Amino acid sequence: RRAKLRGADLREVGLHGANLQGANLREANLQWADLREANLVGADLREADLQGADLRGTDVRTLIYSGLGTNDGSKPEYTDLSQTKGLTQSQLNGMRGDSGTILPEGLQRPEHWPEFKEERPEVVDDEKETDDYFTEPQPQPANQIALQDQVSIILATPVKHAAAAEVLNGQLDSAIRMFRAANQTNEQPDDLILVEKFSDKLREIRAVLDHPGKAQAQGLENRLPELLAIIADLRATIEDQAKQIETLKAQKPERTDFQKMRSAFAISFGTTLGAGTAAGILSAGDAILGNYGASTIQQLRDAFGSFFGATPPAPPPQLPPTTAV
Repeated sequence: RRAKLRGADLREVGLHGANLQGANLREANLQWADLREANLVGADLREADLQGADLRGTDVRTLIYSGLGTNDGSKPEYTDLSQTKGLTQSQLNGMRGDSGTILPEGLQRPEHWPEFKEERPEVVDDEKETDDYFTEPQPQPANQIALQDQVSIILATPVKHAAAAEVLNGQLDSAIRMFRAANQTNEQPDDLILVEKFSDKLREIRAVLDHPGKAQAQGLENRLPELLAIIADLRATIEDQAKQIETLKAQKPERTDFQKMRSAFAISFGTTLGAGTAAGILSAGDAILGNYGASTIQQLRDAFGSFFGATPPAPPPQLPPTTAV
């Protein structure tokens, strides 16, 4: 039975995985609704407002339904998005469609959408037919979509992002120099090495932003995942160091100070300098990675809490917004 939701106010409504196949959603307000993995095959979306809606994995492919028992054979059921409002190319890229999906003027069929096959699938055996009426699409992974969105956000205000990265680079480089001056040992702590890698990668991103051109987007798409991987490694390293220190406190208290020497954050950074360094890394991650890195950055923020007992304070520099302008 087809849902009748013409003109319905569905703003911010959670419809994750909902079966709305063939639903009448004409003139419905779906702004900021959660339509992830929802089935909208054959739905009437004329004049529906999709501004800000989460459409990752939303199914708008073409369906062939059976005409068994009639003389008309199989019929394609197209999903018509041509008169929707607020639909963007970024949203479209995350949806599951095919060449039969009807698009609004100005939007392009994503490359991963397959060709629609008009023939019915072959019979598997004498009694059972396959229900797979679609060629299997390969939608972009959600993290790839989030990455592309963040690249667009950065390139909307490249000068501000480059300036923020430069300030944070200065903070981190200063902290690294202070640690090295105070701890002139042959073996460098793993977390210090990762802070250096983070600062170096931030410098690479600044260099990309300082050279406008067609290569900017690709340069950011290459380096943002690398920056995110360093954050993940730093989080894992800090968590491991914290566990080792706590274990020694309980078993061999006399060895605790020695173990702390193997952690820049536990010994030299575990002060006002440490809190400021942690805050700089978190702020740089928030500013440069935005929603793309939000989950990993939060995990690092939680890991820092094991050293400082609270979330490190925000540093003074004014950072650019992490939402589209």
